[in-house]
Amino acid sequence: MPDPEWPDTARRLTPDGRGFDLVLDLVGTWAQSIEALRPGGRVVVLGASRSDLATLDVRPFYFGQYELIGTTMGSPQDFTGPLQLLDSETVPPVPISAMFPLAEAATAHKHLERSSGFGKVVLSQS
Repeated sequence: MPDPEWPDTARRLTPDGRGFDLVLDLVGTWAQSIEALRPGGRVVVLGASRSDLATLDVRPFYFGQYELIGTTMGSPQDFTGPLQLLDSETVPPVPISAMFPLAEAATAHKHLERSSGFGKVVLSQS
């Protein structure tokens, strides 16, 4: 499971601990992603593997003047900035939560449904 304190830890990495302008949420931790934002910041949700539902405190959301955007994909132009960042900085790989043989795909899917890991689930042919 991810560290429940990650939004505070991440905020401390920003200038004056103000928070981030933008958080890309790949797994659907909307409420926690919003906690990592600066006032007026934006969360773009690209996935929801952790849950089909999101619960938010509405008043802090309003008063923080946050934006919450859902998207399923982007154009090649949308990825120019992130690709340049990856080219110029050292970014650690996404952690692998679990590996399963392809024959156990149903077990892997149950693992995902339980939200029992943090990181990618890999299916292998061997």
